Amino acid sequence: MKKISLITLMSLSFISCKKEVQPTEPTPAGPCHCGEILQSGPGTVTSKNYCSGNILTFQVGLSWYTNPQTEYCQAIAW
Repeated sequence: MKKISLITLMSLSFISCKKEVQPTEPTPAGPCHCGEILQSGPGTVTSKNYCSGNILTFQVGLSWYTNPQTEYCQAIAW
């Protein structure tokens, strides 16, 4: 009788637990193939992706110029 009571109590404790609800991820601040330019130099642009947060440096043309805090987009998500 003790075993049945113990098993019943243990079963109820596992069954009656509430599942934790995972918080939803916030929507990205912009398109996933674009990012904010952090730094630009002759022939390079360093940019932070809106979705992934990746910071990458891209090769651009030597005559290409932009101000930091503007947007840089690629054809694919990075």
